[in-house]
Amino acid sequence: MSNWDQIQLIPIEKYRNVSIVSHIDHGKTTLSDFFLSLGHLVAPSLAGKARALDYLPEEQRRGITIKTANVTFSYSYESEEYLINLVDTPGHVDFSGAVTQALRLVDGVIIVVDAVEGVMAQTETVLRQVVKERLFPILYVNKIDRLINELKLPIDKIAERLDQIIGKLNHLYNLFLEDEFSEEKTKKDVFVFNKGSVMIGSALHGWAISNYSLERYNLSFQEIIAHYQEDQSGSQIRKIQPIQDTVAETLIKSLPSPVKAHEDRLNHLLISPIKSRPDCTPDAPFLASSGKSVYDNDRRLTIIRLFSGKLSRGDTIYSQHTKSKGRIDRIYLLKGESKTNIPTATAGLVVGIVGIDNLIGGETLTKEAESNLSLKDITFVQEPVISMSVEPSRTKNLSKLLSFLEKTCGVDPNLEFEQREDTGEIVIHGIGELQLEILTKSIEENDIELIVSEPLVTLTEQVTNYSDNEFKIEYLNVIFEGKIFKEKSMSEFVHNFKDMRKNELALSIKLSNEDMDGIFEGFKLACRYGPLTKNRVRGVKVVINSVNSPSNQQLGYEQSLMISKNIFHLLFIQREIKLFEPVYSFELTTPDSYLGSILAVLQRYKCTILSVDTKNNYAKVVGKLKVVSSFQIAKDLRRESNGHAFWQLQVSDYQITNDKVDPFEY
Repeated sequence: MSNWDQIQLIPIEKYRNVSIVSHIDHGKTTLSDFFLSLGHLVAPSLAGKARALDYLPEEQRRGITIKTANVTFSYSYESEEYLINLVDTPGHVDFSGAVTQALRLVDGVIIVVDAVEGVMAQTETVLRQVVKERLFPILYVNKIDRLINELKLPIDKIAERLDQIIGKLNHLYNLFLEDEFSEEKTKKDVFVFNKGSVMIGSALHGWAISNYSLERYNLSFQEIIAHYQEDQSGSQIRKIQPIQDTVAETLIKSLPSPVKAHEDRLNHLLISPIKSRPDCTPDAPFLASSGKSVYDNDRRLTIIRLFSGKLSRGDTIYSQHTKSKGRIDRIYLLKGESKTNIPTATAGLVVGIVGIDNLIGGETLTKEAESNLSLKDITFVQEPVISMSVEPSRTKNLSKLLSFLEKTCGVDPNLEFEQREDTGEIVIHGIGELQLEILTKSIEENDIELIVSEPLVTLTEQVTNYSDNEFKIEYLNVIFEGKIFKEKSMSEFVHNFKDMRKNELALSIKLSNEDMDGIFEGFKLACRYGPLTKNRVRGVKVVINSVNSPSNQQLGYEQSLMISKNIFHLLFIQREIKLFEPVYSFELTTPDSYLGSILAVLQRYKCTILSVDTKNNYAKVVGKLKVVSSFQIAKDLRRESNGHAFWQLQVSDYQITNDKVDPFEY
């Protein structure tokens, strides 16, 4: 019997769609290896060492997860077959867009937290995304061996440390829950060991305990410490409580099936009324959401999650976001680097499809060109703030470079590129240096030798005066009237556009399709090339209430595009648009013996220190610094800490640039 034949026999109630998320280097990919050994995809002897989902050479070399890998496999538990769809995600903030896309595809998550470092910046970011997507979370507190072997903590201090981590995550969960769903003010603890939503262990040493596993073998913490005193590799604990068995049991017993998760989650995700919600069955109308896309032999392969209905080869499906359509040529079950061709996919599955191009993460897919089913857009938590100028060392490779960038940036929500009209210069934009460094390396691996500039800060243009939000602006005898806002929900308007830089445009009036398309495209261009320095505009929300043209004639696409672009630029200038630069927030951890040297470096780079906390021989520093300062600081931090300082940066806000600074200096 083939793998697909076996999977078809598994009822949807026994599907588990799960993602593993964490702050960088907290042990997520090591945990994934053990998990994959359950599906016989990794040899048990190699689990924790194989880094099976880090199949790109660059991932193996750096020891970090860069892309999102999907793996589907069956697993037998208590004589019942279960289907596991595992979506591994990057931990580095430079690739947070991939995390956002992945979470739309699953019903639950395992959040991995380092027992020594505790809850870090990216942990908080992914937890907020988990709440936003209405996912069920399980906590795995990793690296307990470090508390025992390195820090030599007694049992009461270990218990205190675990209580701190669990307590902080419960506090954040409730905080984010109230922020996202103001009506849900009842606080509840979702991370509770006795309820099966917390696991504790060491992925490196291959063991974990949970409330479920302790029902079979009551291994006390005192015994765990004693085992480590005999053998610091924890080999005896691994025999008693192997991590893969504990994780699988917890996932099966604690995470919901697609059917169980469907009602609450889809009620939240659907823009359309609840009464139109399809059931999570193969016979219901087809409804799916897209995740990431990759190129496979020059064909675009997109990961999708089927919420209802079924999909077969030869079907035509439509994107409700881009209005594009495509005929499905291939459907694949994915196993990281490999894939299995299948004829049909049904509700609850996560699969790869080939046949519809230009999809971005979070799009609604249906079999009707116009459908009353539409899912909320996913929200990316980061914007590109660093740029590099690139050019091929050989002119003949120019078209090849542009083609490569078109494909790569088209499937990554946090990468952009442009070829500037006035100079022909090619500029790539990303979240951080690492992301752009890996992009340029990928280009060169495709036989395109590059000349690359030093990293540059991507500045933005922002409106600063919203005191009078009503406007009436004329250009070439065409008058736009409406309102401009900094903060406003635009969900009430049928025709709207928004981008990752929080720019939104809505029309409260009905125009011809050509005029509307031209106005939306004009707004996009006005925001892409701002009126001050041609940097991107950020954070404007505009509502058009009326468009008056001579004799109320139809403008047509090209004229409405050109006129609207100029009107929006006039509006931005009228509302005092200024140049802003991005600011990072950072969390840095280091052994406390290096704290003095680290603080001296941070002071030298004029960082704003918000807090310094020392516990268990480790120090955590929280603060802010300008993105432009981040290019030089990394080398000094590594040198002063002998490589023992670990930090992560995340764009937190923007500030007006110094008037004396030339915006092109960066």
